[in-house]
Amino acid sequence: MPKHLPPGPKGLPMIGILHKMWREPLSFFQAATQEFGDIVSLDFGNRNALLLNDPALIKYVLQDNNKNYKKSSTVKIVEQVLGQGLATNEGEFWRQQRRLMAPSFHRKQIETLGDVIVDEAFAVVERWGNTAVSRDMLAEMMNLTLNINVKTMFGAEVGNQADEIGQAWTTILNTFNARSWAMVQTPEWWPSSANRQYQQSLELLDSTVYQFIADKRRQDTQQADVLTMLLNAVDEETGDHMPDKQVRDEVMTIFLAGHETTSVLLAWTFYLLAQHPEVVQKLREEIDVVCSGRKPSTHDLPNLTYTRHVIDEVLRVYPPFWLIYRAPYEAEQIGGYDLAKNDMVFISPALIHKHPRYWHDPNSFDPDRFSSEWMDDLPRYAYIPFGGGPRQCIGNNLAIMEAQLILATLVPRFDVEFIKPVQAESAVTLRPKGGMWLDVKDAQKVSARK
Repeated sequence: MPKHLPPGPKGLPMIGILHKMWREPLSFFQAATQEFGDIVSLDFGNRNALLLNDPALIKYVLQDNNKNYKKSSTVKIVEQVLGQGLATNEGEFWRQQRRLMAPSFHRKQIETLGDVIVDEAFAVVERWGNTAVSRDMLAEMMNLTLNINVKTMFGAEVGNQADEIGQAWTTILNTFNARSWAMVQTPEWWPSSANRQYQQSLELLDSTVYQFIADKRRQDTQQADVLTMLLNAVDEETGDHMPDKQVRDEVMTIFLAGHETTSVLLAWTFYLLAQHPEVVQKLREEIDVVCSGRKPSTHDLPNLTYTRHVIDEVLRVYPPFWLIYRAPYEAEQIGGYDLAKNDMVFISPALIHKHPRYWHDPNSFDPDRFSSEWMDDLPRYAYIPFGGGPRQCIGNNLAIMEAQLILATLVPRFDVEFIKPVQAESAVTLRPKGGMWLDVKDAQKVSARK
């Protein structure tokens, strides 16, 4: 009996719609929802998918009936790198790991990492100095978050290995992005230069992480870094610690999410600030009142409310993780339409965050919307920058804290000026295509000239 499916774009035999979407999938999804509505059928040749753009349907998949859905990755390389970390594992093992790791990401626990974040942000202040120059803000933020993640993950003893680790992660991220929607992929066994660089980078990261694990176990220290937290984590129900392989997988997962997501978020933040000087002014006024010229700290976070609203709004406009995949264990119906076992469900924060039914003037950048009363009536799953339900990103508080402290450090000291529009590229994350060049100037010199 044929499945009852919603309307959707027509595809070709064998490949379905892949030829239409592989260059820029987000633009394709946007056009599909505009033409066909909030539930769209997508034909992938040998597999069907439903694209959902309704908060109630999203809530059903991510929360209400989440046990019938597994994460579905179309990129095998992600699982090769991340192993069985929280982003990729399933079922009871995932629940055990989530329970085991949750205390390490409690707000009070991650606040111990705040000093490292601020120190690394001030290293950027010193490096940028007072010279006006055009900078690739994506590259600058990637470098900053890399230094932060290396030190908060492994501790201060990383030293000169930071550069090697950074280069390896850059190679792996580039490979992720290149393969995410490619119609034809080079086999992993093919001895191409890109494959060799990828394998060498993965081997370097593996050996480095395992060495850090061995050193930490031997030292039996209580340092305030994420690796120590993971090694010390104890399952309250079983009393078990994580074996080395699982620690490695979780380190890789946290590193990928923290490095890529936060750097992309910060790059888009400066891009939008460069176009909205009135927002910069309000940020500076708040930071000046709260921090009074001193270094920001985690104790200031509850009072940096407008700073938080700016970050929330950037996450609405440019959510780094722009697409969520799920696949049902068992066939069922969603919105009155059939979904077969192992079909796919696509949920895009980038789409639901700009749905005109739920967001006033959705294409404008307006941080004040997050302090308005109408937000109280917004459906919970109309805003999902970190996903939702039991599998919401465990590092969301750490990412927000990091972004707040970095903005509180850099915004009072530098002006960023818009050069030209930047296109968003929907690869593994929603990143600026070709980098993001902005003019960066010393804020005090600019103020003195005025």
